[in-house]
Amino acid sequence: MNRVLRHCEYPDFVSLRKTCRSLREFVDTAKPDGRVDKVWINCNVNEVIFRLKMGEKVINVEYNNEKGGCFHRHKSGSYTSSVLKGMDFMEMFKNDFSVFLGHQKSLLQDMTINGKTAEIEQAFNVLKAHAENIKTRSLPLKTTKLWLSGLPASQVLLALSSVDVQSLRFLSISIREQSALLDEITETEQWRHLTECSISGIRISDVRRISHLNTFRGHVTMVSAADLDHLKTVFINSSTFFHCKMNCNTVADLSEITETFGVQPYISRGSFNGVYNRWFFRIPNDKSRVLSLNVNSVNIIDIGRIVTARVPNDAVIIEIMIQNVVFGCRIVCNSSWASSKILKINELHGSLQKRFGKLPKTSKKSPEKLGDPWRSFPQVLRALSYIDAKFLSILQVSKNGGIVDFNEITATEHWKHLNHCVLLNFAKSDICQISHFDEFHGVTNSITVADFLKKTFVNSSTFNRCIIRYNGTISLSDTVEKIFWIHKMASVSPLLKLPEDAMDSVLHYCDYLEIARLRKTCRSLRDFIDTAKPDARMDKMEIDCDANKVIFRLRMGETIIDTVYRNRMGGCYVFNNTN
Repeated sequence: MNRVLRHCEYPDFVSLRKTCRSLREFVDTAKPDGRVDKVWINCNVNEVIFRLKMGEKVINVEYNNEKGGCFHRHKSGSYTSSVLKGMDFMEMFKNDFSVFLGHQKSLLQDMTINGKTAEIEQAFNVLKAHAENIKTRSLPLKTTKLWLSGLPASQVLLALSSVDVQSLRFLSISIREQSALLDEITETEQWRHLTECSISGIRISDVRRISHLNTFRGHVTMVSAADLDHLKTVFINSSTFFHCKMNCNTVADLSEITETFGVQPYISRGSFNGVYNRWFFRIPNDKSRVLSLNVNSVNIIDIGRIVTARVPNDAVIIEIMIQNVVFGCRIVCNSSWASSKILKINELHGSLQKRFGKLPKTSKKSPEKLGDPWRSFPQVLRALSYIDAKFLSILQVSKNGGIVDFNEITATEHWKHLNHCVLLNFAKSDICQISHFDEFHGVTNSITVADFLKKTFVNSSTFNRCIIRYNGTISLSDTVEKIFWIHKMASVSPLLKLPEDAMDSVLHYCDYLEIARLRKTCRSLRDFIDTAKPDARMDKMEIDCDANKVIFRLRMGETIIDTVYRNRMGGCYVFNNTN
């Protein structure tokens, strides 16, 4: 019997149930899968339409309220109708709907419930009873898409709670009330699993609850500049985001949004005499599209992806670049905005990106003057304030233009925790403040503490190098800008202190190229190598001699070393290539 039922469709189950009590009880116990694809229910005052679709097959069942009974009409290829005396049309529908829910084990593609009266609540009561019944709650209603139209706000949560959490991905709600506040909907498990949502008549207050959605259309109470910045960051880094359109009761002031994004909006006229204020953001790893954020004058916010070619020529594209900077932050500032369409700001990478929170803000100036605030460095300090000082170890800050003084950064807690710092075109007066670094690149107006730095770095076990570019007059050259280089080198190499047997073991693991480099290190190593003569372990050797050129080629496994010796007037030109 089970095998027979597996080959039956839902209409067959319904027919079998009406055959006799034994078959009805067996079908209700076995609960074979109805395998329905789509369901459509429309409830009116005196009529309910129940439509089922299985592949290409469509079944329409109508329940009409008639005087003294129910007019029942069934269409599956052909019409059959009957008048059932003493039967209530709604009770008949509820019974059939309950039977359907008990047999629908597979996933529905689509379920639509429409209603204009209180009768629609009857359908939801059936759903609730099915979800709460001990015998049927193990078979929750599974549907990918749920469309609810005309129901009261009080029934929305009931409808959602009756649907399987893991299956629901699309939700469309249109209710009779106008802008009813229903924040509870965003707290349900069903909401957290949605990817697309369209709500009409319902208003939510926390707009950030929509950030996990790929598509959203609805009404929100208030949107702040921080909310827009949050949504922008989430949507720009989402590979699946498509579109978001929000009608808002209140939107942040335009000047506050401009200050948050650091760029004046591109203003244009929209339909119905509205004004569009638009910002454009470069999408990481996508050169063909940008994220468009539009705040119009009638409190409608529209966010979506558009083709880059559709961006107006005089609009600014804000580019956010996340660099591979481990445990560090790089901020690049370009002051020549007049000749550039792209605003480039680098954010934190990896685990620190979460701590960064938001982009550093700029002044409320036109894009041509955006570089000015960085000349006094207040925005870099603001950017640092978003980062946990205990975690930051690498910092690089650069800008175009001339050198300007900046000493405020040394007073921050972040400076004390850094071990690698690059300040390009920003000068520091007190170079003593860099003595705790492992590596530093920067500018100064004085080199009087060079001896102090030497002693500090020589005694440091972690110091690597320091490059200081300084302005001033020095006897070494007439130029006003030179490089002051400090590089740590031990007076006596520990390698040379090794016993000869240990040295032989070290050289045993070196190939010919490494041995050749070691010979150039110092006289002691050259003499030792020439005496020990470690094996070069070459596989092939080629020599090509011409009148003014000799090519000497060595091969070790996959490594090839080409050395070219050319005759030049007054000497010899040597070129070496290793691959």
